[in-house]
Amino acid sequence: MDLKAQANLKRGENAAKYSSLANIFLAFLKGIVGVLSGSIALIADAVNSFSDIFASLAVYIGLRFSQRKPDQKFPYGYYKLETFSSLIVALIIIFSGIEIAIESFNSFLNPEPIGIPLISLSVAAISAMVNLMFSRYKEKVGREIKSQALISDGKHSLIDVLSSLIVFTGIFLAYLGYTSLQGVAGVFVAVLIIYMGLKLGKDAVLVLLDVGMDPEKIQTVHSLVKSIPGVEGVHDMKVRRSGPFVFAELHLETKKELPVEKAYELSEKVKVKVKE
Repeated sequence: MDLKAQANLKRGENAAKYSSLANIFLAFLKGIVGVLSGSIALIADAVNSFSDIFASLAVYIGLRFSQRKPDQKFPYGYYKLETFSSLIVALIIIFSGIEIAIESFNSFLNPEPIGIPLISLSVAAISAMVNLMFSRYKEKVGREIKSQALISDGKHSLIDVLSSLIVFTGIFLAYLGYTSLQGVAGVFVAVLIIYMGLKLGKDAVLVLLDVGMDPEKIQTVHSLVKSIPGVEGVHDMKVRRSGPFVFAELHLETKKELPVEKAYELSEKVKVKVKE
């Protein structure tokens, strides 16, 4: 692993760590205020934040292990641990969504008035703003370092923004006297969360199964390699993701009389061009 790749993984690790600390703060804040106010929507959002702690922790661990160099036991490196952590994130999202759906439906059937509504509204608003900030931060870093797990965690935080906004609306309507709408708000949040979890889980499973990349991207690489002087043909191209990296295997055709040293130089040139 080169120094740039190692630095990228370190950036991703830090982003996941800061997100975990923020989620711990939000989870306890919403949990305490939710219990004191009797707001089931805020309590459900606190449960969601607790699941975020484990999600960000899973991403942190995955990126941490991805920094290990390949060894005799794992000659292809530990990069897929990052993708595996992305799958764990997806499962956590789905289960937290189911939990929120159950609690919200019970709240709809048995609505109760909310205490300290202004404080509850303020907490929901703070949660939305913090989650929006971390969603943009994690997705930005994830795309820069090509970490699917961090991008997934960033999208999860964006769902948390919608969740907190729906909770805010539910608490506000309950404050106006429509107490049962808190439960409706919670169900909407749960549906969004479960959908996102299923989508992210599918992406992670496909990467773990070494599914081929987009045919258009493969064709782009094929055309690029074939345009390099000295390359007569390209065949048996295989491209796959492994954590934040992309691995490509291909066979090059050259002139028969090309010396071995020149063939090696050509292969290195191809490697540099594809990386660029």
